[in-house]
Amino acid sequence: MTLNESRKARGMKAQVHAADFLRAIFPWVNTVSGAASGRDLKNTPGLAVEVKARRDFEPLAWLKQSKKNSDDDEMPIVIWQPDGYGPARMKEWPFMGHLGDFRKLWAELQILRGYVQEKDPGFYAKLLGDLGKFDG
Repeated sequence: MTLNESRKARGMKAQVHAADFLRAIFPWVNTVSGAASGRDLKNTPGLAVEVKARRDFEPLAWLKQSKKNSDDDEMPIVIWQPDGYGPARMKEWPFMGHLGDFRKLWAELQILRGYVQEKDPGFYAKLLGDLGKFDG
């Protein structure tokens, strides 16, 4: 296997692992072929996800790529698998995005949290319990 083939195979494995991890909140998430252009994961409503499993660290280039492949109503993010962080350490894989998007997302979350807590006080406990199943 050539170096380029090895790099692509590692990238595809990272995409599969990221999709499996995110399936708890995006039940229909799936990967995109490494040969296809655009985002790395599809069926992640509200997010345009780019997955990187590389030694070089080019966060601005990665974010630009994610932004280029996002729609206006989506938040571009990058999930990065550092060397030595296999699937057993997925919770520790960094993700990154733009600070302006984070601020908007956090504000929306706080509004939703207040609304949902008022309507269903046990909602967050149940959701966190369900997500805890994927903590490894």
